[in-house]
Amino acid sequence: MLTITLSKILYQVTLAGPLQVESGNIFSSEAKDLVAASGSTIYVYRPANDTYKPAAVFNLGQPILSLKVGFSSFGQNIIFAGTEDRIIALANIGGVLSQLWQTEPEPGANIIGITVTDLDGDGREELAAIASGNDTLYVYLLTGENITALRPQLLSIRQLPGSPRYITAFSPEPNKPKLLAIAYGENNASAIVTYFLTETGFDEGPGLVNLPYGILGLAAANLLPNPGEELATAGNDGLVRIYTANNQLQLGMVTNNLGTVVSALTAQSVAEERSLLIAGSPAGFVFGFFSPGLTNEPDWVVKAAGPINDLAIISQDRFIVGTNNGILQVWEVKYPF
Repeated sequence: MLTITLSKILYQVTLAGPLQVESGNIFSSEAKDLVAASGSTIYVYRPANDTYKPAAVFNLGQPILSLKVGFSSFGQNIIFAGTEDRIIALANIGGVLSQLWQTEPEPGANIIGITVTDLDGDGREELAAIASGNDTLYVYLLTGENITALRPQLLSIRQLPGSPRYITAFSPEPNKPKLLAIAYGENNASAIVTYFLTETGFDEGPGLVNLPYGILGLAAANLLPNPGEELATAGNDGLVRIYTANNQLQLGMVTNNLGTVVSALTAQSVAEERSLLIAGSPAGFVFGFFSPGLTNEPDWVVKAAGPINDLAIISQDRFIVGTNNGILQVWEVKYPF
């Protein structure tokens, strides 16, 4: 049953679409900032009471194909942008959004997906990126004594079995290596491959091929009752599927139909033993599912200002919408736990 005590838009601004969105501590140390990519430009907005205000604008001079905010070793997050030929890192340096570094240009690589996660269990996160122009996975160590000295060091390059579309990381079993999950395919992604880091490099984990639906997004969090995190897929058939992973990827749950297509998907731990999964549709609807107790029916639904291109979670009751027509919205949804 859908039950909402309050839903409202806290902030809205019109940029140029389609928008990619993220959240993180760029300028603010506690409440998360908003980060959006539009064309070749990155925008950052800071929280201000119950709304947000512009904090920075940075033009990279080339179209941004992917966006990720993460890496928390120095008490603040970094913005990573993937372009046609490189990854560019930005951060708050002395109150100014500044470029930290960029990878060596590789023309035609097309960095369309980035994730930041601790792959080797040493407490420090690595950066993994997929390139659709050459069907390649890149993994970088991020080394440096402070944020201004931070630099990427290429750890691994791996050829992928198909054209990659989406990437995420998850921990299916406690105290076991994290898995990188990559969805690939020529048109709509139709397979999933996973990799885990060993002392001698990356080995392939469980995967799926010849899926009867196209994948339009990946997300991961602790969504089902069993220990560890699960992998969720956004389907071009209007369904979200949640997979468990041990020796195989196995279907754990399928949501009710959310429309003709699920165009965006994100998931995150938002409190102790609580996760939130959010899915969006081209019709502008956004559906929220809470774990524990996650079922195939959403806990809440709201109607955003346009077709959903991207979503990001700020907290258990706030999320960001980026639409195809360039509208950035921050929603607050109060749910009676």
